[in-house]
Amino acid sequence: MAQPYPTARSFRKALKHSPLPSISLIVAFLLGFCSVAGAQRFAATVQRYGPEDGLAHREVNAIFQDRRDFMWFGTKFGLNRFDGSTFTTYTREKNGLDFDDIRSIAQDADGLLWLMGPDGRAAITLFDPVTGVATSFEKRFKQPRPSQILTSPEKTLLNNQEGTIAFIDNRPARLNTYHPRSGLKTVLLPQYKTLTLAAFTTRHTVWVIADGKQLVELRLDGRVLRTYDHADNVYLCPGQRHADTEFVYTTSVSPKNIYLGQLFKIDESGRRQEQSMKLIEPGTMQRRIVYAFDRNGLTWNGYQLRDAANRSVIDISDQLISGFVDNRSFFRDKNGSFWLGTSLGLYQTRISQNYFQRLFYLAGVGKQPAARGITAVGDTLYTNLENDIGLFASTLTGTSVRQVFPNRRSFRSLSGKVGSKLYLGEENTLVTYDYKTTQTSITPIPSPGAIWTIHPFSATPRRLLAGGDPGLWLVDPVTSRVTPFRQYNQFPELAQAHVLHIGTDRHGTIWLCATTGFYSVDPVNGITARYWRGGRGASRLPADSYQHFYQDPQGLFWLATANAGLIRWDRARSRCRQFRRADGLNNDNIYAVYADRRGHLWLSSDNGIMQFDPVRLTTRSYTVQDGITYNEFNRIAHYQDA
Repeated sequence: MAQPYPTARSFRKALKHSPLPSISLIVAFLLGFCSVAGAQRFAATVQRYGPEDGLAHREVNAIFQDRRDFMWFGTKFGLNRFDGSTFTTYTREKNGLDFDDIRSIAQDADGLLWLMGPDGRAAITLFDPVTGVATSFEKRFKQPRPSQILTSPEKTLLNNQEGTIAFIDNRPARLNTYHPRSGLKTVLLPQYKTLTLAAFTTRHTVWVIADGKQLVELRLDGRVLRTYDHADNVYLCPGQRHADTEFVYTTSVSPKNIYLGQLFKIDESGRRQEQSMKLIEPGTMQRRIVYAFDRNGLTWNGYQLRDAANRSVIDISDQLISGFVDNRSFFRDKNGSFWLGTSLGLYQTRISQNYFQRLFYLAGVGKQPAARGITAVGDTLYTNLENDIGLFASTLTGTSVRQVFPNRRSFRSLSGKVGSKLYLGEENTLVTYDYKTTQTSITPIPSPGAIWTIHPFSATPRRLLAGGDPGLWLVDPVTSRVTPFRQYNQFPELAQAHVLHIGTDRHGTIWLCATTGFYSVDPVNGITARYWRGGRGASRLPADSYQHFYQDPQGLFWLATANAGLIRWDRARSRCRQFRRADGLNNDNIYAVYADRRGHLWLSSDNGIMQFDPVRLTTRSYTVQDGITYNEFNRIAHYQDA
């Protein structure tokens, strides 16, 4: 059997123990270029489900989570169970339900689901979620259900934590309750003409709307505990008990004028507190949801998380299928996901703590310009943005942005700093920028290609080693003159390879990450060794294409590969181990590998950022859901600051 919808419990545990605050790491993703978004406390992702995903119908009128953590959805054409990946449908024809149009769901102490049908019938079916057997209310209790018009279908069936079911009959007004131990009980309330269920409380009482204008708290035996009178009609705002809020409601002459009335909250002790009408000011929802996200004043209204000053913290309105949403049902599950049932499908919104800050991001834009090279000089961050955007300087938090070359744009790469200079690659050209003097020199490359990475190579004569596509070049840091690299020795394939990274190990040996292998190079002797899949003995590694590397204090190399995962290489013993998706990685295309102060490795990939524990060999992944801008990263778009 598929596992019930589980995800966020282990997720929250991982966040609690995540060492994110201990690192100082800048990893670039797809960025915009002319605005800076401040640090966001939360991140949100939205998943839409429709008939194409297995939902019985796109109109979702009821949402419920059972004790086994399965999600249940009442649609116009049947009941759906969701296990986190698959929808299972139950209908009148296949499973003996009394109706397919399901408007309300609750669960009793025996685990049976109570299903209520559409307005006008008020039919109830008891459904066993384990066996799939349905039994009508009439057959189970040997008495008919009255025909009536229900004024609030989303609140017609309720259950409390003990599994007591409550529902209302009108004409005459009656409160019905059921528990397996006490059976079905009915209490007449002749002082009221109509009742609408509002909420069960933890005090074993229920709130009802009586005669449209009274909010009444009742004991299950019918005794009235308190009444709040209103001059206008009372309308419930969809929501759930949370953060000292039982529920929220409005008063107005009619549903069309709710924004002209008053807004009230009933707290956990049953007290009424007036709220600002700004919480439900006109927006994209037909009925404004009011869910108290926390005790600090954060409120979820169905498409926005708003703070106590009514400022938007998160807005997902651009991810909803239409500009104005006919919201029919709302539920927050045990894992913290918000579920919204509409006439155009089901939406699941996950909100999580956001440890990431987006720089240069443009809200509302589709695909953002891609970062291709990052480096920091003191408190100044330099970011190269592709696609005719250019090089930008800013603070480390992304403020005080300025374009470094207003008249020169579209650099292929930012190779980083050497001394007081930054090196940028264009097609067949190397651009050198002295960030202290702001002087710039432009040097042609003697052979067709583009420089992607640059590294100190020799002191006498003073030279830099540049790598790119294809092969290697030598650069004079004084004159910026570029000359061909000649000492490929018995490794001519490197001259046609794409070199993405040049770095030094803990013994001072220079290494090249290229599309044809992992190479060592010496300033005097040139290329000295190639390690690749076709190598023999100590020269063999399980991949051909390498993009970055890190050597840990124990001397182990950690190699980031193109589509071959992460490789741990013990060069001294000629041993290696490969880690791939089957071993817990989120993706096999690894662009970078850095270590934080605790020794955890941080990897950027084509499917988010990964935190890899080299001792426990476990992986924690960060994706768009956790606040990064885009799951797909870029080559050389990574940097670790001081």
